[in-house]
Amino acid sequence: MKREVLLVLLLLAVALLAAVDTARAGGDNAKTEDKEKTKTEVREGDEAHDIFCKCNLNYLGGTAHGLAELCPGISRQCRRSFCKPLCLRMAWKPKLHVDCEQAKGWNWCPKFAAQVRRAARAVTSQFQAFTCLDLHFCNETTNHISTWVENHSFGNHFPKHKLPIDACSHADATVAQKETLCDACERVVSVEIERGQCLPQFKVLHPGSLQERCLYMADVIGNRKQELEAELKSKVCSCLGCCGDGKCWFRNPDEGWLENLIDSVQQKVTAQLETEGWVRPSRDHPPTKAKSEL
Repeated sequence: MKREVLLVLLLLAVALLAAVDTARAGGDNAKTEDKEKTKTEVREGDEAHDIFCKCNLNYLGGTAHGLAELCPGISRQCRRSFCKPLCLRMAWKPKLHVDCEQAKGWNWCPKFAAQVRRAARAVTSQFQAFTCLDLHFCNETTNHISTWVENHSFGNHFPKHKLPIDACSHADATVAQKETLCDACERVVSVEIERGQCLPQFKVLHPGSLQERCLYMADVIGNRKQELEAELKSKVCSCLGCCGDGKCWFRNPDEGWLENLIDSVQQKVTAQLETEGWVRPSRDHPPTKAKSEL
């Protein structure tokens, strides 16, 4: 009897070990697939840099003239050009459209459409920046993408952010009313990925030029057109504030902006006072010199 019990336990242990090995193998395969997927997602930017941003010494006149030292700067500028102006401005443009005929019973649609037109660049700039980063045409460290996005999100109305739009901001609305508003937004708002204008006025294309790089990137984005349009469409009404959590691709930087500004200034003042030998001030007492220095 004991032998039979031990045999059963042994078989169970073997089965358990096999299951663990299978799970590990599945996890390893998933990690491999994720790595391959990541490589695929960033390939476009990396390939563009390899194709266009290698320094051609023959074109520069060779090393005899000491021009080889210019290569790092030339390559760096080439890489940056793929972000700005190419990916963020020249090669493609995401656009929003509103068709009120798709929600004929929505009387507020004309006002909604007007607000979407004013806020459209705040939405599309976030999507464009996210895509350029995702494809490695841009780099947050060297291209200051967050600043670029904020400039389009605020425009001339700082500290008033363009998102969410007022037509979608109804804090006292019921769940049913919010769902109706979200449904209406998704019906009337459509998106489009428009190919950019890359060629110069006389359409003379020089190898390796900015225009040739622009055409290369326009083709890359064109190959992803349906995928990018689907992604933009899936989140546009959330960015406008009509659906879901109201979040976009980047955090709304005006959330708590005044408090953050006050804290930042106070920290700088305190650090300066301490550097100069002043005692940290409190709410009830002004800053005073330390006793040892009086």
